[in-house]
Amino acid sequence: MKQIYSDLKKHYVILEFHRSQSQLLIRCLKSEVDLIDYNIDILFMPVRKMILPDTFEGIEIYVLEDNEIPEFLINNFGFSSGFDYGVFLIKTRDSNSYYINAMLVGVFHNELDMLESRWDRLSYYLGEEKLFYMQHKALED
Repeated sequence: MKQIYSDLKKHYVILEFHRSQSQLLIRCLKSEVDLIDYNIDILFMPVRKMILPDTFEGIEIYVLEDNEIPEFLINNFGFSSGFDYGVFLIKTRDSNSYYINAMLVGVFHNELDMLESRWDRLSYYLGEEKLFYMQHKALED
């Protein structure tokens, strides 16, 4: 299991999921209270399956090796690690665990309005700063 992102101090929400494009956007909203003048966007695509709440108190993202994928995800929910898809484990500050079956994940900063996004067919405006954007199998390097 490899950790690829950690921010246990902030609150994150599912802002959008587009089934037709298989894209999931999780956002930490910019906040005057927390003195954050940018959004933090976590984009998963394409998404095959997910077991998630709509909000997260803190977030850590891990990519699981094939032998670490819980059997119940494969047997009961149809998760797969084939065709360059990976299983991502999401942990929250209170140690709850959730799962996403997707090919790519990216984390970005942007200065959009808090609830604004710019979906344009298969493209999404992510802002200037790209923290990372990786295909799950490429993480082994």
